[in-house]
Amino acid sequence: MESSKALDVVAKRVGHGVSSPNQIIIDFGSAGGAKTATAIEARTRLTQAITESSETYVIATDDKAPFIDSSGRYLRIYVIGHHDLGAEVSQKL
Repeated sequence: MESSKALDVVAKRVGHGVSSPNQIIIDFGSAGGAKTATAIEARTRLTQAITESSETYVIATDDKAPFIDSSGRYLRIYVIGHHDLGAEVSQKL
């Protein structure tokens, strides 16, 4: 199938982690907590630290949906690594 071939091409160029991204969910404990200056600074520091890993291909995060829920309580960060979730290097990441 064409979709299978496309996934193979992407996996060869990026790595198998593209088909199984990690999701980090942070609960700020109350509505609006994910949009505070402290939360934004913490998200920036965390994503910078993750980016420094050689296992990281790309990180996706933002201050609106789908990264922050409608209440502003939960923050989601997607981390796409070079290897699938079961790989030892992915587990260390």
